[in-house]
Amino acid sequence: MTRVALVHDFFVAEGGSAANITPSRVVGRFMARSATRSGLDVLRQRLNACFEAGALATGTTLSVEELGHPFSHMVSDLDILAHYRDAAEAVGRHFFLDDEGGAKPTISTDMANVSLVVPAIHPLLMIPTHGAVNHQPEFTAACVTPAADQAVIDGAIALANTAVGVAEDVSLRERLLQR
Repeated sequence: MTRVALVHDFFVAEGGSAANITPSRVVGRFMARSATRSGLDVLRQRLNACFEAGALATGTTLSVEELGHPFSHMVSDLDILAHYRDAAEAVGRHFFLDDEGGAKPTISTDMANVSLVVPAIHPLLMIPTHGAVNHQPEFTAACVTPAADQAVIDGAIALANTAVGVAEDVSLRERLLQR
C-alpha cells in the first residue's frame, strides 16, 4: 500500500497589497513530501499540473523554480539498526511505537540521500513532549529538560555501543567493508 504524500509549508511571499487589486506578480513557496523519491516525482507532476491549471484559469503565466535539492527516502541498514536497538535498550530506551507497528516519522534530511549510497541508520530517541512535535515552541521547551539531556546521553552511549557491536559482528563487518 502506498502512503499518501503530505503537502505542507505553503506560504504566499508576495501577493498584492489589497483584496480588490489584482497584483501584477504573486509568489508562493511550497514544500512537498512523499514516502519515496518516486512518489515525490509523481507528486511534483501533480502539483505542477495544479499550478498550470490555475495559471490557465486566470489567464496568467507561471514560472516554477526549484529551490535546493530534493531529499530522498531514508533506507536504513537493518543489521546496523538491530545493533543500535540492542544498544539503546541496554541503556533503558524503549521502542514501543516500532513494536506496535506505528507509522514511521517523516523527516527531511540529506542523511536520506547518503543512505542510498552507504549503509546508514538515522535513529531517533523519544523525549516527553506532551504531544508537541518538531518546530513548535512546546517541542523546543521539551528539548531543554533533564529528560531531553538524558536522551542525548543515552543516544551517545547507544551509538558508541552500536559501533562496537558492528565491529564485533564479523559477517556484518565483512559485508560493510566489501562495499
